[in-house]
Amino acid sequence: MKLNRITTCAAFLLASIASAQDIQPLLSCDQSTWRVNGLETYCRMVEIPTDFAGSLNVKSGNGAITMRGWDQSGVLVRAKIQTAADSVSDAMAVADRIAITVAGDQVKASGPQSGITPNWSVSWEIFVPHSADLTLTAGNGAIAIEDVSGNIQFGVGNGAVSLTNLGGQVQGTAGNGAVTIMLGGDHWDGAGLNVKTGNGAISIHVPQGYSAHFDAATTVGTISTNYPVHVSRGKWGILNLGGSLSFDAGSGGAPIRVSTTVGAIRIEAEL
Repeated sequence: MKLNRITTCAAFLLASIASAQDIQPLLSCDQSTWRVNGLETYCRMVEIPTDFAGSLNVKSGNGAITMRGWDQSGVLVRAKIQTAADSVSDAMAVADRIAITVAGDQVKASGPQSGITPNWSVSWEIFVPHSADLTLTAGNGAIAIEDVSGNIQFGVGNGAVSLTNLGGQVQGTAGNGAVTIMLGGDHWDGAGLNVKTGNGAISIHVPQGYSAHFDAATTVGTISTNYPVHVSRGKWGILNLGGSLSFDAGSGGAPIRVSTTVGAIRIEAEL
């Protein structure tokens, strides 16, 4: 009963805010296509509004993390719980054992040991004020951050990374996964960005007239850009065997640094 009351209140809160500023939550059970070895699956949404103390630490073992900046002073945590078991009733029982914890600056999920059966994951869509310090950790699952400026740190083992219209000091790593960076405005507002991936391509989309300093490096792969700058070749000058790039765009500014061990890098400007 308590869970239903929290979910209902959060849904009412989000609906009221959505009508005022066109906020559209993306995470839902309706879009679920999760399948695990032919097992029966179950999905449940949990929504928890909470106060914001200036920072948030989100941990995910299996599941994506999406952080979205909004104009409100509080936080709305939306959790998508997915379970799989031999029967629907067993999958529902697994979901009942999963605890969503939102306490202070900590957001996490805990539950029974996950294996082939039962199997469970929790994905997150969290609305935070535009100015926020974030620490995000995901074992298996994508990380997406949009419209937030602050001290942002993230790490993901397996999963793509999407960074849209950020500012402040952003640092992150990915073990396996492509990285997409969508810059906003006409300059980076803050200390800069430094993102590394072990295995995956990196693409940076730059607005027209943007000012920043770009550094890019790959060990195995190519670097390309439509800026009129020179891209150095990698080891022994061999094409596709790495390379590096360093240049100022516009009037220069905060550093945008990206690197990958295996993967191509593309810096695409709206010229």
